[in-house]
Amino acid sequence: RMRRALRLVLAPLGPIVRQLPPPVGPNRREYRAHVLVREGVWTQVFRLMASGSTMTAVVLALGGTAYTVGALASIGYGTRILVLGLPALVAAYGLFPVLWLAAWTERVGWGLVLGVLLARPVHAMGWAVAAFAVAMAGSALYDNCLLHLQGVVVPAPRQGRFSARRIQMMGLVGFAIMLVAAGVADTIAAHSASPMAAPFALIGMGLAVAAGGLRYLRQVQARTTHAVQRAHEPP
Repeated sequence: RMRRALRLVLAPLGPIVRQLPPPVGPNRREYRAHVLVREGVWTQVFRLMASGSTMTAVVLALGGTAYTVGALASIGYGTRILVLGLPALVAAYGLFPVLWLAAWTERVGWGLVLGVLLARPVHAMGWAVAAFAVAMAGSALYDNCLLHLQGVVVPAPRQGRFSARRIQMMGLVGFAIMLVAAGVADTIAAHSASPMAAPFALIGMGLAVAAGGLRYLRQVQARTTHAVQRAHEPP
């Protein structure tokens, strides 16, 4: 009965599915080899390790309260307002300079979080939250720059399937690597007396992955600069 009900529900969708445009390439290998997919995988792994959950552990270890954790949750949404100025930035300086600025802003923000954990300055929690806000600002700008880049590079009829495949690859690889990273962090936490050890290890591993991901960002720029220039030429 369940199968019959599913067939009745999905039957009207059959013509729509058959009319979907073909993917970027003739097979899945071309998806995996696409430079935007590889860059997305590295960025996803970086953000799974250096994430809001990791930052929550940092704040709690520094003596934060529920209000501080709530402030962390609101920072990610608050930084999205910066996206309103992104078209003006791209028009004034170009897509790739803004993309690199956003990438380095995100990485420097998490580097500052590590610096706060190491130095433990006065008002360490406030400095850590401020550094996290810098990282989230870079992340918001970076994501929207990449969306713009994908809209230029990938043909419009193939956008949906390309995005779906990119997200699928990012999720699968990120999940597998994060399992290993979580095991390493748990081992470090079990053998260390400091509550900072596990989040410090996760953020450090995330920044190491982010440094490797810059290589793919350079490939993205090298392979798509011509297409972006053509898209921004005046008619």
